[in-house]
Amino acid sequence: MDNSDKNINAGTFNLLGFIYIWRKHLLIITGAAIVFSALGSFLIRPQYKAVSSLFAIKSFSASKYLTEEPQGYAEDYMDIGDEDDIEKLMQILNSSELQDLVVEKFDLYRHWYIQKDDPNKATWMSLMFQEMVVFKRTDMMSVKIEVYDFSPDTAAQIANAIAVFSDTVKNRYTRRIALEALNIIKDEYDKSLRYMQMLEDSMQKLRAKGILEYNLQVQALTRSLGKALAGNNAGGADKIDQRLKTFQDYGGPYFNLTNEVMLQKERQVFLKTKLDAAFLNATRNLPSNVQVQKAKVPDKKSKPIRWIIVFVSALSAFVGAVLVLAAMVRFKEFKKKMATTF
Repeated sequence: MDNSDKNINAGTFNLLGFIYIWRKHLLIITGAAIVFSALGSFLIRPQYKAVSSLFAIKSFSASKYLTEEPQGYAEDYMDIGDEDDIEKLMQILNSSELQDLVVEKFDLYRHWYIQKDDPNKATWMSLMFQEMVVFKRTDMMSVKIEVYDFSPDTAAQIANAIAVFSDTVKNRYTRRIALEALNIIKDEYDKSLRYMQMLEDSMQKLRAKGILEYNLQVQALTRSLGKALAGNNAGGADKIDQRLKTFQDYGGPYFNLTNEVMLQKERQVFLKTKLDAAFLNATRNLPSNVQVQKAKVPDKKSKPIRWIIVFVSALSAFVGAVLVLAAMVRFKEFKKKMATTF
């Protein structure tokens, strides 16, 4: 056995000897810690834990994946979400907006005894909420919601309400964008309708001049002119020639208007399709999650675990007493040595 082993054994022996010498004091201190910690643990309000689990689902717009024809590879909106979708769900769950909805629904200021006239009430509520509501990602690509509360019923209700409110918060975010897109597309569609009405008014003026179907009418007038000239009908030929001059003067505007009307009709069909899709996105939403485990009312408390409190208190008191007594002994030895020296 080398010197280091001898020193360790000597140190252990000295420690055990020290504890034996002061055993009565240590027993009294440790026993007092056990009694007081046990009594104190019964003064702590018990908390109950309710657990719920959510799976994030793919983020889709209602119009794109439910009303449009799929092009190439299309993801299924029934699929479970990936890492990005889990991260989005976690951001929603940890948002202040979701916290506010839960606090308001369950009147948590009153329920958790936070004074509403306290200037720091928002800070206390945020700290309390973080302590009582915990969100954890699992290895199965789900999110576990753990809710602690002094009432088992309220704990389960909060856990289940969070799953609903996560959809509410997500829909509020997406609806702001969807409504803005709807307003933009509606403005463009209304502009297209007004422009089309202007084109129709111009076409109506041409119709008033007798130009209804340019190509067919010109062909018919040309045949009639040929017959008039062949029959030496000069008067009829002059009238037909005047009619052809009218078509000649307004032929260009007619074709321009006709082409523009066709283009605007195609644009209107496109805008109407987009408008219908935007309206669907602004008024209908797909859920952001699937609740795979609904929280049940817990039948036994989760906190405090009294034996742990008593054990830690007793151990802390014992170790602390040993250190204090050892320091006192050392101090007395030091004083005695100093007195002997001088």
